[in-house]
Amino acid sequence: MAAAVLLVAIGLAAGAIDATTGSGLRTTFAIFFVTGCALVAALGRAQDRLAILVMPPLVYAAVSVVFGGDDTGATRPSLWNHLLAVVSTLITGAPVLLLATGVVVLVTLVRGTSRRY
Repeated sequence: MAAAVLLVAIGLAAGAIDATTGSGLRTTFAIFFVTGCALVAALGRAQDRLAILVMPPLVYAAVSVVFGGDDTGATRPSLWNHLLAVVSTLITGAPVLLLATGVVVLVTLVRGTSRRY
């Protein structure tokens, strides 16, 4: 639970910084989000590994809905259109999400194998 709260807080803080300095999620969010994912994966409890593995896409999607701005390509201001645009953006071009998920998987695997020996 604490890991989820930490990652959401980091994502929202970084998203707020990017939103106040320009449009959409950019470099600040990317750096903080990937670092936050690595931190959560490194410090999270062993019992929470599965939750930690699925957190990056969920948190990324939530922060994108809040701070995505015009980058999602939503043509109408409805929530449904915005969510469809976010899903499309996540599928077609979310290198930050891919990197963050990869970092979480790598850190989780390293933690899992180092505790076996």
